[in-house]
Amino acid sequence: MKQLLVVGGHAPYREGNCEACHATPTGGDLVAQVPDLCTTCHGDLSDLAGRAVPHPPASDGTCLTCHDPHKGETEAVLIKNQKELCGECHDGLVPTTPVASVHEPFDQDQCSECHDPHGSEHEGLQRAANGEACAGCHAEVDSLAHNAAFPHPAMESMACGDCHAPHTSGEPYLLAAPQAQICGECHENSEVQRGDLFAHAPFAGGDCGACHTVHGGSNEHLLKQENQDLCISCHKGVPAQTGWPVVHAGFQDQDCQICHLPHSGKFENGLRAAPKEVCGECHGEVIEQAAAKTSPHQPVNDGRCDQCHRGHASKEQHLLLAAERATCLSCHADIARAIEKPTVHPPAKEGQCSACHVAHGSDNVGMLLAPVTELCAQCHDTSDPALQGSTREPTWPP
Repeated sequence: MKQLLVVGGHAPYREGNCEACHATPTGGDLVAQVPDLCTTCHGDLSDLAGRAVPHPPASDGTCLTCHDPHKGETEAVLIKNQKELCGECHDGLVPTTPVASVHEPFDQDQCSECHDPHGSEHEGLQRAANGEACAGCHAEVDSLAHNAAFPHPAMESMACGDCHAPHTSGEPYLLAAPQAQICGECHENSEVQRGDLFAHAPFAGGDCGACHTVHGGSNEHLLKQENQDLCISCHKGVPAQTGWPVVHAGFQDQDCQICHLPHSGKFENGLRAAPKEVCGECHGEVIEQAAAKTSPHQPVNDGRCDQCHRGHASKEQHLLLAAERATCLSCHADIARAIEKPTVHPPAKEGQCSACHVAHGSDNVGMLLAPVTELCAQCHDTSDPALQGSTREPTWPP
């Protein structure tokens, strides 16, 4: 005699059809042994032992390890919810402390969304090969891997598990380890660079994703934006300089890497080399000529172009840090005191240092444009007896 219908549970039980499994209407002996009894209805599961990656409870025929024969906690009559049930055998599956990211199917007790609980042809009982399984939900990532102008080579194998944890992670985006560690497994020079004296803040913090897309992108080197656009997204003060009267050609060409390294280096501000060497790649002639002079400007001699010049743009000619007078007097304190006297040479008073001096160096004392008598004669009548009687032989410093 059939029982009243029940909500949920194994179909024969739900329908009150006890005779489907039992020899008598009141229960008792089974009409066949498990798993043969189960496969009389679930014929698609009769080949479990032959699957490449079998699940032991299923391949061993112990169906009741996971299922209740009458009614259970889920539609599949499991004895517990999926995550709790799987965690009984798979130690460490359910974290005991807070984590940074959790895979949504795992969080929602949907282990079977990714895994075939009875057996699979793929590692980890996945329903499809690694990347194919992930692409079922992450279609946009799959598209990037195959269609991006610059795909990440790591995506060619679609081995998502090389970088991501499948269930939970202490890192964002289910990363299997900190970003820098994961990237460093392929980009070996990253760890060497991280020991340099100066490091780009995102790189020093191990935040590779601040500048790079990880799966594929439209820009070379997987940059999130084109070169300068990416840099100024953080370096907010730089864009305003593009409107200044004098703009450095390299900066105007929007190629920051002409002068700077993107990760780290041995020189301040991420320069590719010492300032003199970086500047010399384009301004080599200026540096060579200055080095050959008998009276070189000390900053040039020291290779410190940045003591007088800005790297990106300036409101002053020649990319000077400030107006000519202010730039020169920032070092020449003795001259600053001298021009406070009652009688001052007009070019000095007006801040026209370059009217008499060569900025990088010369073969004349005091970096003068010409020998003293020739230089003075450009403005003064040296044949004037009054002038001759009021002059002396120059000395340097004055």
